[in-house]
Amino acid sequence: METKNPFKNMLVVGGGGFLAQLIQVASTPIITRIYSPEDYATWAILISVIAIFSATATLRFELAIVLPDTKELASSVFLLSLITSFVSAIVSIPIIYLAGPTLVGIKETDIIWQWTWSIPILVFVSGLYQACTYWFIREKSFKTIAFLGIWLTFVTSLTQVTYGLVYEADSQGLILGTLLGQSCIGVAGAYLIVRRDGWLILKRFTIPDLFNSFRVFSTYPKYMTPYTVMGVLRERLTIFFFNSFGTSFEVGKYAFSARIANLPVNLVSNGVRPILYQSASNEPSKATEDLIVKVLNFIVSFSIPIWILVLFESETIFAFVFGEDWRDAGVYGALLSIPAMILLVSNWMDRLFDVNNRQRLAFGMEVVFSILSIFSFLLGYYIWGNILDALIVQVIVLTCYYLVWLVVLFKIANFSMFNLLKLGQKSLLLGLGFTLCFLAINYFAKDNWGLLIYVAIITGYFVIYLRNQNFIINMLVRNR
Repeated sequence: METKNPFKNMLVVGGGGFLAQLIQVASTPIITRIYSPEDYATWAILISVIAIFSATATLRFELAIVLPDTKELASSVFLLSLITSFVSAIVSIPIIYLAGPTLVGIKETDIIWQWTWSIPILVFVSGLYQACTYWFIREKSFKTIAFLGIWLTFVTSLTQVTYGLVYEADSQGLILGTLLGQSCIGVAGAYLIVRRDGWLILKRFTIPDLFNSFRVFSTYPKYMTPYTVMGVLRERLTIFFFNSFGTSFEVGKYAFSARIANLPVNLVSNGVRPILYQSASNEPSKATEDLIVKVLNFIVSFSIPIWILVLFESETIFAFVFGEDWRDAGVYGALLSIPAMILLVSNWMDRLFDVNNRQRLAFGMEVVFSILSIFSFLLGYYIWGNILDALIVQVIVLTCYYLVWLVVLFKIANFSMFNLLKLGQKSLLLGLGFTLCFLAINYFAKDNWGLLIYVAIITGYFVIYLRNQNFIINMLVRNR
């Protein structure tokens, strides 16, 4: 059992997530110089297919592993997650081979078709890893979560880079890296759980226990599974639209920029969500609100200065970091960073809908806005006949959705709306201040000197902010 201090746990998981992201950031410039946007497009389409099936893999029962008062009932829910993952993997086989070519345009001559055998494997290990993660959250084994996250990124990146250097670089190297990485952490997580609690879990492998768990937590497949599916479809269908309306080069650029835009979101979500979910399930609402407000203020204070830089210099950043072939992806990156910024301050709080038993509300909102998001893209393309214009319309809809979602979350959790308004005011002031700072610097400084001066200024801002707030020190000593 690890420390009860939520801030320390965030540092552990967040630190592990940071190391994992650091590995990914360090390897990505190498990968983008080995693989082309077309290679990335093929990989992205396959991963999108896997993501859609994985959304239903556990029927979201893994979310309920944290909730039972007894470890015995949690064991039954864990087993239920594994069984549904296995069934989902089996069901995916005939769907892929019979309907895959029609649904996503896969041809038997495509590289994707040669790797369709890996889809059921990835669906199962994805569900296995999700179930293991929430078991570790229940056990407060946050160091284990951090370790598995680092291991996933390391194995995936190492395989992709090695394949590209040793063999002729194509999308197969990207696919193989994903397969090995996901399989390794799935097996490793299961091994760690079996070694410690295997016998206890095995004893709950009975029809009555499984049926009782299904009955008690039936709201998860009823509401949270469709909620997850709609979210995944909203994200992944855009890739299929790009594939249908554009070229593979545009698919690769969009998919890559979407991944880069979501890197900070994933880092924060993976570091904060497990601790917040565990804390909110056991702590009073006021304690949870205090924790959330402090984290929100910290995220806003650090992210907005960097976001302003991305908005204005995305093409330059993409070309410098990832190679000249990816410069145009910076346009998509700047656009996608707008809704990603809202996600950064909200996505890690999504489990509060579960804690407050408002899964039905979350599902309803996701359905409405997912339909609007998909329709907005198609409408934008129909009116203007341009993928970029269609994406702009979709970005507007998504940004509005995430803002509404955040307000609704505060209301159903009975958090102070005044705190949310203060956060919005702070965000606007910081955004306006750093925008004016950037424009003023670049008015007087030419070429890349303006960018370098701005980076120096925000670095100084970060140092002063941390020193004045003593943020890290407070996190370490609080609740010791």
